[in-house]
Amino acid sequence: MKIQIEKRGLETILNTLLSCKCPVEEQVELAIFKAYHQVKNQELIDYGIFLEIADRNPQRTPLHLLADFCSHSKDDLGAFIITHNDTIRYSCTGYHFNNFKDNINPFVVKDNASFLVGHMIIPARLKTEDGIINGYYSGDDNAIVFYNMLVPPDLEYNEVAVYGIHLATAVTILTTEQERMVSQHLANIPGFNQLLANVTEVNYCDFQFFGNYREQVQVRIDKNFNHG
Repeated sequence: MKIQIEKRGLETILNTLLSCKCPVEEQVELAIFKAYHQVKNQELIDYGIFLEIADRNPQRTPLHLLADFCSHSKDDLGAFIITHNDTIRYSCTGYHFNNFKDNINPFVVKDNASFLVGHMIIPARLKTEDGIINGYYSGDDNAIVFYNMLVPPDLEYNEVAVYGIHLATAVTILTTEQERMVSQHLANIPGFNQLLANVTEVNYCDFQFFGNYREQVQVRIDKNFNHG
């Protein structure tokens, strides 16, 4: 047996990759998505294919980090299945939060709260207003509007559904149980509820020192899907 990943799990981690500023070289990213387009209709996919491609990158990628995250609860590190829930948990737990929290660059980040919140999977509904997709998070004590969101081509747009959103991008659709799971994991991160309370809106066309972050993600989506 080998490391395998569920179809929706692979879709989720690759959408997360597209939305992140993680140092993945363009040719490596293109090769990852070329492989994805070849297998994306399979329900269970060989994850080793993607790890082999990711190994060409000079630095470790989110694909490596996901495998590490999942391996912590496995008995056989060379043979397990990464589920859709695993890929969601990867981006909504303290494991992910602490990985980037301690390495915030003050020359890139000017508002810690919105950057930290935006970097986690957050449950939100989408709504198109004046031709622009916005995300709406509603918590127990506060609400946040995420302006200028994107929905990757392989993800259905639905204003009734709840999405997991991450840095200007809807990365997956959440079931009711998954939404509850995400909310519980976020609340379990020390101080995260206070961060949520300190954010009322995030505009991805004017995000931190990145500027038009939505446009930057759109360029990557176009490169990886228009030639699939």
